[in-house]
Amino acid sequence: MMPGGVGGGDAAYSSVFMPFQGIRKKLKEKERANIVDKVSRVLFPRAFAIFNIVYWTVYTRSHLDK
Repeated sequence: MMPGGVGGGDAAYSSVFMPFQGIRKKLKEKERANIVDKVSRVLFPRAFAIFNIVYWTVYTRSHLDK
């Protein structure tokens, strides 16, 4: 089988579909980017909120003890 070929390794067949492999790869990259965007929309605001709650709790307790 030739690199990038499909199935039986027919050179003419694989050369015809070679450009579509790049398109398929770009679609996968786009899908991955969309997933990262969706996760980031949820994860970053929650992480920011948790960080602020912990930070201000520690900060106010340390200043109230003085």
